[in-house]
Amino acid sequence: MLRLALAMLRRDLQEARSRPVGMIQQVSAMAVVLAVLLGIDALWTHPQGGAVPGSYFLYALFGIMGLDLLWHAAVVFSDRTHAAWRAGLLDTCATGPIKPWWAIVVQPVTPLALCLTRLLAYGVMAAALRPTELSLHQLPVAGLFVAMGLLVFFSWGALCSALGVWMRVPDPLGRTLAGLSILTGGVFFPVTLLPDGLEGVVRWFPLTALLDGMRGALLHGNGLMELASPLLRLGTMAALGPVILWCALVALQRQLRHMKPPNN
Repeated sequence: MLRLALAMLRRDLQEARSRPVGMIQQVSAMAVVLAVLLGIDALWTHPQGGAVPGSYFLYALFGIMGLDLLWHAAVVFSDRTHAAWRAGLLDTCATGPIKPWWAIVVQPVTPLALCLTRLLAYGVMAAALRPTELSLHQLPVAGLFVAMGLLVFFSWGALCSALGVWMRVPDPLGRTLAGLSILTGGVFFPVTLLPDGLEGVVRWFPLTALLDGMRGALLHGNGLMELASPLLRLGTMAALGPVILWCALVALQRQLRHMKPPNN
């Protein structure tokens, strides 16, 4: 599996080097995002006890980082799996020496590697631009939340992949989850601004729990005891992650035996 993942990573990196414009666009997009957030932060007033205390730049930047992780671990995972199935690559694995679920699991390797690189770059720039507003001593706590969030999103991506092959459409659910998270999940504004009933539901979105933990640790210096609520929510979903992942991979394996790609 590791050899297959490294081979796919090398192939994707070779494709990226052959198209440098794409890398330039990504760097340019990151620069634009930072410039826009800094501009909004300069115009933002922070009333004492307001909904977004402190720096809106850091608040929204963490939201974008969490959304980036969700998008690449779930949506891009499902898209790449569906593309590989349509191209017949997974069908070949089903009859070859490579196990089908190995070929499925390594689909998001390159996107996730690039995503984690962007997260690291965003974090370095945040520490450079707002060094006094970050509680870096709580970085391990934030890392724990990121690891649990990655497991949840990855299992969701596997589930979306299985549904996508069964329904013969790319990503039937991932974009819906991402869209709902953007609108109501606390990416750019606090969920406390939502009606009470809706806020209670949104608190159980995996991205919302992830952002609550990251922001609580790095922006407010809270430890695990103070973050018990988001830790419980995200931990519950992370505990279910391996079960969802196993069920999704078993379902995909059975589908590959009976369903042929559209071009076959």
